[in-house]
Amino acid sequence: MHISQRIRSITPAPMDEINARVAALRREGADVISLGQGVPGFPPATGAIRSARQALRAPTTHLYSADAGLLSLRRMVSVWLAEQNRIEADPDTEIFVTAGANQAFMVALLTLLDPGDGVLLPSPFYFNHEMSIRVAGGVPLEVPLQ
Repeated sequence: MHISQRIRSITPAPMDEINARVAALRREGADVISLGQGVPGFPPATGAIRSARQALRAPTTHLYSADAGLLSLRRMVSVWLAEQNRIEADPDTEIFVTAGANQAFMVALLTLLDPGDGVLLPSPFYFNHEMSIRVAGGVPLEVPLQ
């Protein structure tokens, strides 16, 4: 199987190594606090679980939405932006809902970068930012924050 040079050039995320080391230490009985990944140490709020269960019963939950996200949500975001930040954004053409910050960052890079474009990357940085810049064809230019 051929795997692209772009993918082969990505440095693996350190998160898996950190998580494995923490798990091994815990199996050995060590009292370890992992600072490797932002996983909360508490369950979701009861109301959120109840709302998720209710949404899973609705047939519309199981349909694909537009790539930009549900229009009803984009409209609510537009209203919120106007009220909270005085930003006028057209929900049809200027708002894009993603599954999270990493996806939003990647979409922004793929939208803005051409292969070989330099991207200033303040250091220290989150490893996903460097990886995303490289996947998008950009060149991370590390800028130490001292």
